Formats: sequence, C-alpha cells, structure tokens
Amino acid sequence: MEARRYLEWVIAQKFTRVDGSTRLYVARENVFPGLSAWPIPHDAPYKPNIDRSIMAIREGGLYEKWSIDVIGEARRVSRAKQQGSQGQGQGQGQGEIAAGTEADVGVKALTIQHLQGPLLLLVLTLGFSFIAFLTEVVIGKYCSCTSPIPQKH
Repeated sequence: MEARRYLEWVIAQKFTRVDGSTRLYVARENVFPGLSAWPIPHDAPYKPNIDRSIMAIREGGLYEKWSIDVIGEARRVSRAKQQGSQGQGQGQGQGEIAAGTEADVGVKALTIQHLQGPLLLLVLTLGFSFIAFLTEVVIGKYCSCTSPIPQKH
C-alpha cells in the first residue's frame, strides 16, 4: 500500500470522531510522488501479463474502490469504538455496543464450514486406520505364519 493510502487509513482508524469527521487534513497532491515496484526477475516471460493485469486493475478503478472500502471500514470501526466508550461512560446500552464492536474487530467463532476440511481429513484417516487394523487382525487369524524364519528339528 502506498504511503498516502496508509496515512488516510491511519487517520480514519485512529482520528475519526463519532460524527465521521476528522481534525486532520490530507493534501490533494503529494509533495514527493512515489512509485511502486514488484520484485520480478529481468526478462521474465510472465512480465507482460503482470503489467497488463496491474494496468487493468489500476485503470478499472479497482484499487481506488478497494482503498475507499478499507478506509470506510476503518472509519466505521473507529466510530463504533468511540460510541462504545461514550455509552460506557453514560452507562446506557454498553452491552450491545461492546458486543457489536468485539464482533466486528475481534476473533470470529469457527463454524462447520470452516471445519469441513479438517473433519473430512479426520474421517478419512480414521477409516484408513480402521481398515488397516482389520487387515492385521484377519491376516493374523488366518495366516499360519508364526515365525518368519523356518526352524529345523
């Protein structure tokens, strides 16, 4: 992320008031324009494709849309936090505001959709181990091989 976008994000996250305004102003133009670079080897065969993709994203406005969405979300979370701290000071509705703020910012609970992969892996490995166990029992019961080396009398 470039420095200007990062600065706007930090201002939105840390300096946004409850009404959505800020005390800070970001200038319209940068004093020192900066360029971004991608670490791509010289003469890489995929460089033209990457250049085309980056230009399509930039010209299509996807980068601007993403920046606006991220900054808007940071402002919303900052306002919710400030409303939560004001609600706690007044003692009105602090449970609802605190719960909403934690749900937006904090760790989310795992659902069955999140655990489908690990559960499927568990079922497959349990099934495989059960089949291996049954195979050992059947081979041990019906095979008369008690010793791998034949003994002479």
